[in-house]
Amino acid sequence: MNKYILFLSPFRGLALMLILAGNLIFAQNAAHSDDQREESITIAYSHPLNYFLNDDVKWEMRNEKGQIESSGFGSINNQKVKQPGLYTVLINEKKLGTGQTNDHNQFPSKININVSSKSLDFDFSTLKFSRDIKGGQASDGIIVSINAIYNSFDNAKVKYDHQMTSAGVGTTIVGKLKGGKFELKQGVNTLQFIIEGTAEKGNMIMLDFKDINNQTQSYSLTQKI
Repeated sequence: MNKYILFLSPFRGLALMLILAGNLIFAQNAAHSDDQREESITIAYSHPLNYFLNDDVKWEMRNEKGQIESSGFGSINNQKVKQPGLYTVLINEKKLGTGQTNDHNQFPSKININVSSKSLDFDFSTLKFSRDIKGGQASDGIIVSINAIYNSFDNAKVKYDHQMTSAGVGTTIVGKLKGGKFELKQGVNTLQFIIEGTAEKGNMIMLDFKDINNQTQSYSLTQKI
């Protein structure tokens, strides 16, 4: 049997050691980075915070002054804040790993929460079409109307100027806000969108509406077009 001997020159041996050391440092930094990862979300002050966590995960919410607003274990459910501002949720979880796999945190160590002073909620029960959207046919000129409830912590007026979009297979439907801009008042507002584009026949589509905080609220048509 022939035997093969691997020979490394001093230079190549040193290079290999440097590569291995570099990989180890990279792995350590990656693990540290993963353990310290952060997440940022935006919610309206009138909306509760909901965030899934494992039952054994401890969390605490702090305000901008570092004061603890609330704390607990497990998922954050229907957590309300007193007023708009910046909040931080600190998460402390046990290591999941056994030295073999999953030796990092499953959840971020910190969640930065921007609680907006304004909210806009679309009431999909009021959604109406001036005529039906038909698959394979141009929908140009159809008017979509919907009620939206606006709330402001400080009663501030604001102008709404978002478009309506659609999602689904073969849809190009978009809706432009009638008049281009709409000044929202406290309470119920009726918004109208003039749509254009087509959608393939036999598919289901969703209509996507942007709220005042640039968050999407979606409505799925219940029947194929």
